[in-house]
Amino acid sequence: MTCLCSQSPIRFQRPRTWRLEVALPYGHVVRPFPRCLSPGDAVLYRADPTPLDRVIELTTHSIWIHAGMLAWDDDQAQWEILDTRAWHGARRTPLFQAVQENPGHWDHFRANAGERWPGFSRAAAVAMADEYLNRPYGWLSLLRDGLAHLPLPCNVLPARDLRYGAEEGDLPFCSQLLAICWLAGGVNAFPHLPPERVEPVHVAQSLFCEYAGTFWPEPEDDEDD
Repeated sequence: MTCLCSQSPIRFQRPRTWRLEVALPYGHVVRPFPRCLSPGDAVLYRADPTPLDRVIELTTHSIWIHAGMLAWDDDQAQWEILDTRAWHGARRTPLFQAVQENPGHWDHFRANAGERWPGFSRAAAVAMADEYLNRPYGWLSLLRDGLAHLPLPCNVLPARDLRYGAEEGDLPFCSQLLAICWLAGGVNAFPHLPPERVEPVHVAQSLFCEYAGTFWPEPEDDEDD
């Protein structure tokens, strides 16, 4: 099954093995995986029950510990998560693979909620993210952000401006990369925060985004709706 996204002339081929589960106050509604995603949308990763993830949860007061951006790969005809990860750096990962490996952990947040930012360029946002591909993870940026949560003067390791692309300044971690890319697309999604202070929870809280659902795998023998 194919369709054309209204925001961008891309082709989406709907896999049989995904579903989107939308959390409601009194239960869950399961509906087919969305036929149209958009480049530049955000995906947030829910914490695992590991000691490290618990530390991040407690530090950031959030269930989300990682953030990435959706991008379309024309050559492979598939959706991918474009993000920067510890030990791996910036890379593209097939969305289908990520959902299969970590069911129920990836939440989809639609960027440009309600199309209230008509000047937002999804192509420019993805192009900026691609500039960081294969570059190292922003460990120093992560350290600076972590120190900001401690009862210490914020200028112990002052934040560095991250808005000048992959060749200048410090490298970002996951949610910082989203902030930089959306700025490149023409929207400051976090007007009260500099990019170097943006964490995954801020993506979920931003008026620029709206929650669309949580990805789950379906049994292979399920029929397409």
